[in-house]
Amino acid sequence: MADPTLRRTLARHLAVAAPVSLLSWLLNAWVGPFFANRWMVAALAIPLAIACWAWWRWLVRDRSVLLGARFFGFLLGYCVLFALLAGSDVLTWKRTLAGYEEQVPPNWLGRLIPPALSDWRYRFAPEAPAAPDLVVLTLPSFAGQPPAEARRIFAALIQQATEQGAKGIALDYIPEQPSAPADRRLCRAVERAAAAGVPVFMGYGYDEVQGAIVARPPAATLPCLTASRRGSLSGYVDLDGLLRLVPLFLERNQEWPALSLQIARALTGAEPARPAGDLLQFLRPRGGIMRLDGLPQVDDLRLFQSRFVVVGSASPNDRSLTPYGPLQGAEIHAWAAHGLRTGRFLRRVPPAWTFPTLFALCYLLTALLARGGGWRRLLILAGLLSLAVVAVAILALRLGAVWIDVSYPLVAMWGLVGLLALAGGVLRRRAPAPIPAQETPGAPPTEPADRFDVFLSHNGEDKPVVRELAEALRDRGLRPWLDEDELIPGRPWQEALEQSLTAARTVAILVGRDGLGPWHNAEMRAGLALCVEQGKPAIPVLLEGASAQPNLPLFLAGLTWVDLRQGLTDEGLDRLQWAITGIKPEAPVDR
Repeated sequence: MADPTLRRTLARHLAVAAPVSLLSWLLNAWVGPFFANRWMVAALAIPLAIACWAWWRWLVRDRSVLLGARFFGFLLGYCVLFALLAGSDVLTWKRTLAGYEEQVPPNWLGRLIPPALSDWRYRFAPEAPAAPDLVVLTLPSFAGQPPAEARRIFAALIQQATEQGAKGIALDYIPEQPSAPADRRLCRAVERAAAAGVPVFMGYGYDEVQGAIVARPPAATLPCLTASRRGSLSGYVDLDGLLRLVPLFLERNQEWPALSLQIARALTGAEPARPAGDLLQFLRPRGGIMRLDGLPQVDDLRLFQSRFVVVGSASPNDRSLTPYGPLQGAEIHAWAAHGLRTGRFLRRVPPAWTFPTLFALCYLLTALLARGGGWRRLLILAGLLSLAVVAVAILALRLGAVWIDVSYPLVAMWGLVGLLALAGGVLRRRAPAPIPAQETPGAPPTEPADRFDVFLSHNGEDKPVVRELAEALRDRGLRPWLDEDELIPGRPWQEALEQSLTAARTVAILVGRDGLGPWHNAEMRAGLALCVEQGKPAIPVLLEGASAQPNLPLFLAGLTWVDLRQGLTDEGLDRLQWAITGIKPEAPVDR
């Protein structure tokens, strides 16, 4: 921004935007959990959206100036609205919690979403480190088998893992039906493993009670399966039927950890780093994770040595579609656990960055249009900014596994471009400030910078339209002299009027419906005298209501006038600005 008017405007706006940005960061830190409730977000977002639309209609009706105070207020509310929506992740409206051997098909809306649109980030995300100390063992479906048979198999696997010196064993299985003899054998195997330093984990199911998720206890005949030895087997399935998120706690309850979190804790011996919101977006381990199908043979048991064994079902019902293709439930738990213990998973950029980013992008767009850049340049800039947002998001993924949700800034930017296009040029663009004339040898010295650009000589009957004209000139970076704004109460006004008329760079003689008034006539003649004696431009201006053939004094009629009889149009104001500054404004593109 080269001209001083826009520089001052930017400084004023930043002085307001910076505290708003800081406030958004504080609110996100203090009331972040509040935004997890989508109905509460809607209670804020819907009235704010209606207020922004009403404000926009008011701006369009009043022909407000881009980057003026009123438009800036709208821009703040607009960016706050999108920051609120981004913080609540409202564009992902529906997720379904899926559990053990439970398929969640995509709904009709999910089938319309191309997978590439949802999963583009996984194409650029880095892989997690290799996982040589993990092995996945898949067995035939446990569903329909007698509980005693499943418990016998699990007891044998736990015993084999203990004998081979495994790092631990986790079973993607929910033991809810009692089987007394087999359960006692299973508990003996669990206790022997614990004594040998081999942790054992199993899953637990859940029920929905009055809209809340509640964990189900295991069979009463399995007292060895305490809370510290159990984990949730759930994942979140999106509208398109893909599982992308693993909740580390069921219903955000710290007492109900996920099986993947239990495995990570056992492997690290400490609490691993967790993603914000405890929703894990797992990454593919480099080279995948070793997988065995069916009951292990004698030669396979050596693979248990110094490895953590994750046992699950090979049933198609326990297979979920993920961004990396179909995976069995045990594989998902293993991938998630490996990401947790290595700290390699997708991290979302903090929501506090959303508002300043949106404000900067939208401000750049309106600043270009306010400088007369035209619609073609506006569309080009919007396209370049969109590419820049996507490029930054790709770099963040590639270099730091940081996910920037580009949908919100893109929707905000192009939504604003659409609103400006719908306004159709009704909002006035702020013209650049006039460039002062260069001094020439022998010419009188340049006048002080705080002088007025134009003295508005007018009939008091035309005061309403003259006020609008003065405001329009100020919006263009000019400084008009208007008696009601500049005359100090209690001072001799005739002397001040005379000094201002002499000091102003130009004199505009405004002629409206009622022609010249008494003092108006005197100001006009003084202006003509200054025009002859000092070369000061005297500009006749025909206001709205002036007759088609105005009866102007002879010397005034000999000057080229500015015709504003059709109102304060951009063309008429451009001509008046040209007359005042001596510099013809550049015609904006597609005005």
